Amino acid sequence: ASRKRLENLGYFEKVEINPQDTNVPNRKNMVITLQEKHTGNLSFGLGYSTIESLMGFVELNQGNFDIANPPSFTGAGQKFRVRAQLGIFMETFLMSFTEPWFMDKPIAVGADLFFNQYSYMQFYQGFNMTNMGFDLRAAKRLTQWVTLSTRYDLTDYTLWGMLPQIQQVPVFAENHGSRSQSDVSIDLIYDSRDSVTITRHGTMIDLNVLGAGGPLLGQTDIYKMQMNISHYENLPWDIIFWSHLNAGFVQQYGNSSFVPLFDSYFLGGPRSLRGFDYALVGPNYLPEDFPIGGQTMAFTNLELTYPVVDRVRVATFTDIGFNAGSLIGPNPSVNVPFVTAGEGIQIVADAGIGLRLYLPIGPLRLDYAIPYITTSWLNRTGRFYFDVGYSF
Repeated sequence: ASRKRLENLGYFEKVEINPQDTNVPNRKNMVITLQEKHTGNLSFGLGYSTIESLMGFVELNQGNFDIANPPSFTGAGQKFRVRAQLGIFMETFLMSFTEPWFMDKPIAVGADLFFNQYSYMQFYQGFNMTNMGFDLRAAKRLTQWVTLSTRYDLTDYTLWGMLPQIQQVPVFAENHGSRSQSDVSIDLIYDSRDSVTITRHGTMIDLNVLGAGGPLLGQTDIYKMQMNISHYENLPWDIIFWSHLNAGFVQQYGNSSFVPLFDSYFLGGPRSLRGFDYALVGPNYLPEDFPIGGQTMAFTNLELTYPVVDRVRVATFTDIGFNAGSLIGPNPSVNVPFVTAGEGIQIVADAGIGLRLYLPIGPLRLDYAIPYITTSWLNRTGRFYFDVGYSF
């Protein structure tokens, strides 16, 4: 466990631990041999994904940053990251700073400054969304495996550039324009994974509670609860079994008469239900068939990966889930399917095969899945996705 924790710090190329005899019976010293690695990285490139389409990025990342040590700015173990990405359907900017050992105590504090602009013309045929703001965060490790973290976000959301057919949909019309959101979230995290790259055994549980508005001000009054659980088992012949459950709900209160689109749930795509179109699983406005997002969702992924060669694995999987309206409160007054508890929860499911390539920039996932439980307004043919990067 000590070796894995040292490796996951990201400071070392090599970590070796060997026992050394002592004069005390049944006790040994741990002799740790470390080889440091380069912690700074400047990367840039072009890429294509099934979600963002064509995109380019540039990123500066320093894992051993020291804000008080100019001009090298290295040596204190702080984390600093700047990333800009420009694509056909999205533009993003992120500046992030983390001090993992604040005031000589095991408390991590940090801040992020962000700007994101998305065009949903290819999916929803008609609107753009921009969000910008900052967050402040703090985290403390309670035990070897358990961390408690909290975060404050102040974000301005803008929905703009809607095509005429979108403007006729009540849910989109009431979300048009700018809206501020001030929220606080708390996460209780249990993480016993042996590695954050190729995980072979362990469990990660993230319980999240978020509250926006009320005494925090802003123009959005909502509360949200979400649970995210992943478990890994290393089976014979280095087969890895991954089981994952993600469930949550969001509800408006106070002065908010609806849950904004940017707080609603949209399922479908490479990170949820892989046999369905991106973000299209959930309540739809009929007859135009525009997705309006859900307020209650749950999905599970069951996956087996088999080794081929080093850092290359093939996968077989199934995904099962639902995305519905609110089960405890009012729903949008539009003609949508399964927005009340009585009508319900309509389960969808898919199964497929995939390929996993563990690259220096992160794992590359290629998946093809076919629905075997679906609804009348969702596709019944297979979908192909590829996706790069870690999911934390």
